Amino acid sequence: MYAFKSSLIISLFLFIDGFIFSQSIFNIPLKTAYEKQEIITSKDFVQSFTYVKLETSPQCIVGANPRIDLTNDEIILTDRDHCFVFDKSSGSFIREIGHIGRDPEGYKTTTQAFFNRNTKMFYFLGWKNDFIKYSIDGKCLGSVSIPNYNSSDLTFTPEQYTYLNEKYIVCNLFNTNGIQPKLLMIFDENGKELKSIPNRNIMKEHDISIKTKDIEFCIQEHKLLYYEIYNDTVFHLTLDKTTPYIIWDRGKYKTAREKVVAGITPRNLLESEKFITFSFMAIPKKRYFALFDKSNLQLRVCEIEDGVINDINGFMPFFPVSIQNEEMIELIQPVDILKWFEKNSKSKIISSDLRKFATIDLTENPIVVFAKLYK
Repeated sequence: MYAFKSSLIISLFLFIDGFIFSQSIFNIPLKTAYEKQEIITSKDFVQSFTYVKLETSPQCIVGANPRIDLTNDEIILTDRDHCFVFDKSSGSFIREIGHIGRDPEGYKTTTQAFFNRNTKMFYFLGWKNDFIKYSIDGKCLGSVSIPNYNSSDLTFTPEQYTYLNEKYIVCNLFNTNGIQPKLLMIFDENGKELKSIPNRNIMKEHDISIKTKDIEFCIQEHKLLYYEIYNDTVFHLTLDKTTPYIIWDRGKYKTAREKVVAGITPRNLLESEKFITFSFMAIPKKRYFALFDKSNLQLRVCEIEDGVINDINGFMPFFPVSIQNEEMIELIQPVDILKWFEKNSKSKIISSDLRKFATIDLTENPIVVFAKLYK
């Protein structure tokens, strides 16, 4: 969509709905960095690592591939059946949030659930085209209607939900019939639609089809970013306006919407005060990590297997999945820890505090890694 020859911040004056906004845009030169890869290690952006072992008991067995959320004091893991809260410092289990069930306080699924970090409220899809709302202390606070939604109507199907601020919820809509006019919908807790972002990918053919994860949401403290994987632009969304924030300069590696081609599709976008990081797969099936330094506008790309080389304490590679308060977070599973120790049994770098993880049981809950970042 946009192409620039170098990495820079572009100041634009945007005329939107009769108002002029000044906006700085980060141009990220993916094509150039991908073709001139260089080694990235943890020391390039991490000051130190902290490891928190989560309690394992019959009341809090975390399932596969959990999502992680955080408050200042709690770690929240949501798997396909449960939502558990742990103490952030000790890893001790605190409580489960709600439950799946058809009773008045039961919800339908955790799949499309989200946690509003600003209000410390949980939202789980209910049985009546609504959300069941819970507080961080486990109290059910009633339901929130989803406007225009009927689960039997495939032409209006929300996919992912997140929050815009303390008051408003955002979802994207599947373009199931090729002519869905809305890309995003913003609504309040009274079930009132406040605004929609138009879908600019109206297709001529109207066959029913569903493509998942065409849109990625990215919450960075009090800022909501979103992007379509086939578009070069990451947008900053507010109730008043939508403005460009990042431009992916992918060149010939841009992913095509309708064709299977070798392309770069950024995923897992994370932003701190100093850095922007993301990952992507490329053809052949190799995994890459990208580190953009906002202070000097330099992008570096490195091929990784399991994560970024850990040259801070010599332990497992690091692959961040979330961020809060200038700390990036990762979950490491017991099976991966045991495999690592099998391959690195003779390592003399590992401290005694880390060697204790060599005896972890396969049935135990994951370990949470906190990476304190440079500012």
